[in-house]
Amino acid sequence: MGCGTSAGHPNATPDDLVAVYLACHGAILEPDGFVLLPSDIDPDDVLPHAVTPQYVVDLALRDTSVRQLLLMFDTCYPAQGEPDAAQAAVRWVHQPRAAGSTGPVLVTATHPWQQAQPGVFSQAFERPVWQLASSGYTQPDLPLDAVVAVINDDPAKPTSQTVACHVLGLTGRPPPFLPNPRYRPLLIDLDLLERQRAQQAEQERNRLAGHVFNSYVREDSDRVDQLQRKLEALDHWKQTPCPPVRHSPPQRGSGGASAW
Repeated sequence: MGCGTSAGHPNATPDDLVAVYLACHGAILEPDGFVLLPSDIDPDDVLPHAVTPQYVVDLALRDTSVRQLLLMFDTCYPAQGEPDAAQAAVRWVHQPRAAGSTGPVLVTATHPWQQAQPGVFSQAFERPVWQLASSGYTQPDLPLDAVVAVINDDPAKPTSQTVACHVLGLTGRPPPFLPNPRYRPLLIDLDLLERQRAQQAEQERNRLAGHVFNSYVREDSDRVDQLQRKLEALDHWKQTPCPPVRHSPPQRGSGGASAW
């Protein structure tokens, strides 16, 4: 984690949205400090390569116009580092050129003293995006706090993990990081019956589209299987030794040699 980790880009603007997902080990240093442990860490000496959340925020926001930043920490104990990340974020938000910016948003896979199980946060984060509980058809984006609330109510998520959302240095509306896949502005002014009909028609279109896609997938899979069998037969034929050619002496009156 170093060079190239900044969210900066020559053409970046304050209106750009940047999401950073970081999955690694997390550790608590005495008395209550939190650090991220990269893959090249030495278990017997973690301090030289340990990374603080404050450093991650500074690195992501330095030398860039980007201010709408979503940081997702899928580690153990990440909320323990929220105060340090918040302190770094507030410094950037209070810069003169950052006036009016929304500030970064930090989503952590666990509460301060909880351990994270592999894959739980990423899978739990995906499910609410497609649920009506996060947002209906009238809102173009999904509020992160609503998504986090649905995640924590998800019975498929272990109760030992509690996801948290921290808005750092917010001076306006939270950025629209998550587009709403169910957003249908044409349904807003319709009555309930017409809205249900439109939703049923859309579900039928999606079902037919999925059926067509799956049929193409099955046909392509059959073609691949046939080609694989032909290649295996060809490979077997190439490895089969040719039978030896045996010559017999010329027979009287044959006029030459024969081979069999």
